Amino acid sequence: MQEAVQNNLQFPQVYQSEELASIPGFLNTEKGKAKLSQLEKAKNTTTWVSRIGLGILALLVLITWIDQGFFSALIFGVILFLIYGAVYWVFEKIEKGVEKSYYNTRWDHAVQLGEKLYPVLGSYYYVTIYGEVFLYNDNACAIVDVDNGSVQTFSVNDLKDVQIKEVNLGSETTTETKHKGNVYSGMFSDKYRGTSSTKSSTVNFFAWRLEAYTRVPAYPSFTIDFGEDSEAAKQAYGLLKQ
Repeated sequence: MQEAVQNNLQFPQVYQSEELASIPGFLNTEKGKAKLSQLEKAKNTTTWVSRIGLGILALLVLITWIDQGFFSALIFGVILFLIYGAVYWVFEKIEKGVEKSYYNTRWDHAVQLGEKLYPVLGSYYYVTIYGEVFLYNDNACAIVDVDNGSVQTFSVNDLKDVQIKEVNLGSETTTETKHKGNVYSGMFSDKYRGTSSTKSSTVNFFAWRLEAYTRVPAYPSFTIDFGEDSEAAKQAYGLLKQ
């Protein structure tokens, strides 16, 4: 059946993953809907905790100011703000946990889409760092929207140009300071005699990116990020570049 579907594919065309390989998009599954609902509830809860907490804090500080004066309100406000910060931190940690679970489950579904769809196209497949699915061979390629299951196909003749580049995603600098010397105790204070040295190191982060420009007005270009996987990026480029 997959071979029959493969032979009947049109390019360029938009298909649904469910019609090609009997697997829907992530948000069309019960698990996907449930995970999205959990994430939205967690975000809404954190937002309301922030708004209501700050509102109550401001009201209590204002009442204290009117009743007991500025300095009492200031001290009370600092204590309340610390309590609010701790409560908000807990809810934010819960939200991050739910978000991580959502994206991990979405990633697993993306892998399933790739596994089910690549035999239909007779191609390789790659799940990007952003959870997209890219299918490719020497005749065609396709981009799969993991959320809704749409599959946008292109033949190599639909591609005007294909480029590959290594892009800089940014850098991170760490600084380390080392001290050498002794502390001498005097009558009134301690004195430090010695030297200090500072060492900085910068790490640059790169990703391999494939950029394609098409002859399809509705989809004039697309970009696929392969992260550090240069082998897959070069393989896709070699197959699609004509």
